[in-house]
Amino acid sequence: IEAYHNDEVDIFDRESRRGDTSPQTNWSDPHKQQTDRQPDKHPCRFCPHSSSSAVDVAIHERTHTGERPFSCGACEKTFARKSHLIAHDRIHTGEKPFKCNTCSRAFTQKHSL
Repeated sequence: IEAYHNDEVDIFDRESRRGDTSPQTNWSDPHKQQTDRQPDKHPCRFCPHSSSSAVDVAIHERTHTGERPFSCGACEKTFARKSHLIAHDRIHTGEKPFKCNTCSRAFTQKHSL
């Protein structure tokens, strides 16, 4: 199965992406809480999310605290993740490192292919 970029329609289902932090998340489901918090995992201080990586939990917790430690030097927009700043920088530099194999059109982010 292949997916192609489309200027008119977002072909990705944002709700199905891993790490969804949308308000629709049902944190009150006791079954979800039991399976999310494994004894060997690091728990989020604010919700039932947990991970085997303490760094991943620290980054996740920024969704609750609003911390945005990475800022753009060109426009001073801030980001919670360094990878989001890197992708944003391409707006200013014009860099488009991701090229479609079908039509050769280039994009700033891989998910736009």
